Parts: sequence; structure tokens; C-alpha cells
Amino acid sequence: MTEFEKKYMANASEVPATYEPEKQQKILMLIVVQKGTKLATYSQALSSMECYAKRQGYDYRLVEDKEYPMCKQKDFMFRRHCIVLQFLPDYDFLVFLDGDMAVVNPDRRYEEWIDPNADLTLYERIGNWEFAAGSYIARNCEWTKEFLRLFADYETQIPRSFHGTDNGALHIFIAEMLYPDLHEDLKTCWEIYRKSRNYETLFIYEACVRNVMGFRRNVEHLKIMPKGTSWVRDIWLTDSRWSREHDFMLHALQQQRRLAFNSNMVDRANMGSKHLHYYDPFLPNANWTGCADPEFKWPLDERLIVANEVITSTLQRLKKQTEKERWKMAGKVEKWVY
Repeated sequence: MTEFEKKYMANASEVPATYEPEKQQKILMLIVVQKGTKLATYSQALSSMECYAKRQGYDYRLVEDKEYPMCKQKDFMFRRHCIVLQFLPDYDFLVFLDGDMAVVNPDRRYEEWIDPNADLTLYERIGNWEFAAGSYIARNCEWTKEFLRLFADYETQIPRSFHGTDNGALHIFIAEMLYPDLHEDLKTCWEIYRKSRNYETLFIYEACVRNVMGFRRNVEHLKIMPKGTSWVRDIWLTDSRWSREHDFMLHALQQQRRLAFNSNMVDRANMGSKHLHYYDPFLPNANWTGCADPEFKWPLDERLIVANEVITSTLQRLKKQTEKERWKMAGKVEKWVY
């Protein structure tokens, strides 16, 4: 345990895990933060993940990047994938997580998303056509280690443009690594990537790569979960509402973006700024003491829990909107073909 972890864990309650399956895979939940990160910004999210790990019997590590000097990547977003490599050999699977992801449904388990035929499981975001780099499930095997090593070092290959760091780079990296025969077809995508100046051109580049790949999601070693089927989604997509049947973890919980909730506010949330704020899914001043106890009640604001049909219909509508926007962006690729 590093000095950073000792400091963080000083206030954590040492409660034994309650999950005791007959045969359990050794799984680690790993969060990597940058040196100097104010953990209070993610206090509710981190508390929920730590408590969930204790409750379900997973190992849990929250680490600071500077504790791993062997990872020399200049960009923190790439460096964190190198840090994943330092832990993976000690586990069967590693679940990499962003610090602003929170567990709202502690009865679900990561094994639901472990595919025996996949060495690395990614997911597609709902609000756009990106592969997410902020969370994945990695199997301890040589292929995954090589993938992560090459991806962490890929920061040297990205252009000096509005490149979207690791999330933007992930698309062209996957295409080049898994489909070397598409090298010529990707030249136009590279041209857009090199000249990207804002989110619009970044999204055009990503749409270009996805079209060249043919929207393949399952190939040897790699699985990409379709929209709305992964272990986590953005909280703002449904105005902070969620359902027990559909949801497990929610993303983008930062304390400074919280809004106080009352039952009249949800439906009036402005679509254009949803992603900037959210209604806290947890009770005010939530107390996580003793959270690993089987009798512990997750401190949820149950006014935000809705019927599964409400969530699935909202997400289905958003997926259709996103698909229309993707084709709109893909149509702009022609401007870059010479």
C-alpha cells in the first residue's frame, strides 16, 4: 500500500467483505487519480465504490499516479493505463474505473459483464458514438497486457491537434491494431484527426473511424458493449433518474455539480446543460459507516428511482438521436477526401 493509499484509508472503516461464493474470480476495482486531486470532489462516488467492493468481496485500490514512476507517459490520461498494467498480473480480472463513477445498485456484480471469450471489454457511450476509455474490464492475459502497453505509449502517435487524449486516440488505435488491412482506408480519418480543432471535428474523425471499421463490436480478444448495455452510463442522460432493473453504476458525479432535488425539478431540466449538473442519487449527508454489513441500506434518494420502462424508453430515444447525428457527422467526412 502506497503512502497516498494509507492517507486515504486512514478514515475508512475496516469491515470484512460479505460476499463468499464457492468459487470466486480474483477481481480488482482500480481507480487512478492524478497527484493533487481533491478527493472531496468525488467523495460520494468514491465512498459508494469502496463500500460496494467490501460488500461484494472485490479488492479495491484508489491510487495516485506519481506513486508509479515506471509509468513515464506525459499525459495523465495515457499514464493511467500503464498503471493498470502494474496491477493486472495479480488478478484474474481488473475493472478500471473513473473516480466520478458511483454504485447505485449494490446487488449487481461485474461478473455479469465478463465474457469468457473476451480478454478486454469496452463499452460504447450512449450520448455519442465514442468507445469509452474511462472504464473497462481487463482479463489477466498476455494479449491484454500488450494492448494496454501499446495504448499507454500511443500518446507519442497522436497529432498536435484537438485530439481528445486517450478517448480520441482509442478509436484509431483499435482500428490499426485489430484491422491492419484497413490502413489505406483510415488515411482520411487520420487527416481529419491531424487537423481537428474542436469537438465537432473530433466527432467527425471518430465517425470516420467507426464507419471504416464497419461498426464491428466483437472480434477476437475484444468485446465492445453496445449502447445502454454496459455496467455504467452517464447520470445526466435521464435527468439523474435510474431504475434498479437497468442500472448499476452512474458516471459524472462531481460534488461541485450537484443540485438539490425536489420532485418538480427533474422534468424541467434543460437538455442543453444536463451534462453540467445532476441531482444527487444519494441522501444528503449520506452515512456510509458499516456499509459492508448485509443489513446496511444503501443511502439512496428513492425519489429518483423510476420504473424500468421510463429509463429504457428515454435511452432508446437518445440512441436514435445519436444515430442520426452520427450519420450527419459521417456525411461531413467527404470534405476531407482529396
